[in-house]
Amino acid sequence: MKAPLLALPFLFLLAPTAMRAGDMPPGFFRSDVPAPSGQSRYPAINNNGQIVFTVRSDPYNGDTAELYLYDYERGQLTRLTNDNVRDEFADINDAGTIVWSRGTGPDGPLQIAMLKNGQLTYLTDDTFWNFEARVNADDHIVWSRWLGAGCAGSTADVYFYDGTVASKISQPGYSNQGARINDLDEIVWVRYNDCVSPWTSDVMRYNAGVLSQVTQNRFEPQRPDINNGGDIAWYEGLDDQIVLWRGGSLSLITSWGSGLYMSRNGGHIVFNRWHEGSHTWQVCRYTNGEIWELTSDAHWNFDGRANDRGEVVWHSGTPFEVGIGLLASFPTGDLNCDHAVNILDINAFVLAVSNEAAYKTALPECDPALADINADGAVDVLDINPFVALLAGVPPM
Repeated sequence: MKAPLLALPFLFLLAPTAMRAGDMPPGFFRSDVPAPSGQSRYPAINNNGQIVFTVRSDPYNGDTAELYLYDYERGQLTRLTNDNVRDEFADINDAGTIVWSRGTGPDGPLQIAMLKNGQLTYLTDDTFWNFEARVNADDHIVWSRWLGAGCAGSTADVYFYDGTVASKISQPGYSNQGARINDLDEIVWVRYNDCVSPWTSDVMRYNAGVLSQVTQNRFEPQRPDINNGGDIAWYEGLDDQIVLWRGGSLSLITSWGSGLYMSRNGGHIVFNRWHEGSHTWQVCRYTNGEIWELTSDAHWNFDGRANDRGEVVWHSGTPFEVGIGLLASFPTGDLNCDHAVNILDINAFVLAVSNEAAYKTALPECDPALADINADGAVDVLDINPFVALLAGVPPM
């Protein structure tokens, strides 16, 4: 059954942002994800520090792509697949459920696979190419299915799996790509029309059976994402500006950015920036009105993805030798940011609880939020007993 289609009005506003380049956000440090030799691709990170990604042992042969899981908090790297088919485009939720595109044979079409509690399940079994699976907290999944038909052979549909049944939710006759889902089963994607020249695109939104068109008369909006607050972001225009849609109003995040991802919570938007002078891509994170340029090296850093804690994973390397970069947070309780929680953190903890401004001055690389041991969103005396327990080896709840 075709979903009803609505048009959503909006007002365009400007949002002030501050730019921070060349340093890390307080409470975070730069690292890299270890991997076997080959080309590491398509990383995703959950809120438990688990990172799923693909390694191609032969960059030019998709059938050499295998899936890996890295737990950076434990330093454990696990190989998840070992076959002669393509395993790529993975996503992971906090329960550890992993979804990805899995080949059905050498050079064969891609099916959507789900690994949950050690059990492998296929959600598709057809002759088409199924891409870009995304999974939410309820193990509900969206993806795009390329049909290879229509104008420019680009027709593609978006499918939604609600835990029981997979249903097509997009309009036919378009190239529907890049579906993203939040934890409330709100879904967005870009709908391309390749039957006109030049091509056009619009951001689409699906919620509770209703399909709506978010954008009206925008110039080539692409790569939308949606968070748990219902905010939608995308990039558009000749200069690749990033726009945020909130309750029908638009605000400009930056006039220099593309290829974005949003965190489900926390308000983080990660995006790419092209530097013409150095001919490099660099990764940026937008949080609370500030833009942090996380990388500034000679590599190509792009397609970053953030979790709710603001940690980010991305492609890092040359166009031909790609690794995985990581922006990681210091552990909760590590108030002096030395990568360990011990008695050396006591004085810094007392300072963070008693005088946040003095703490920020004394330890600018750290974040007072590391003292929120009981995870109630506040740093105060209620964190003292949990901090003492943490020093005694009892992890925070």
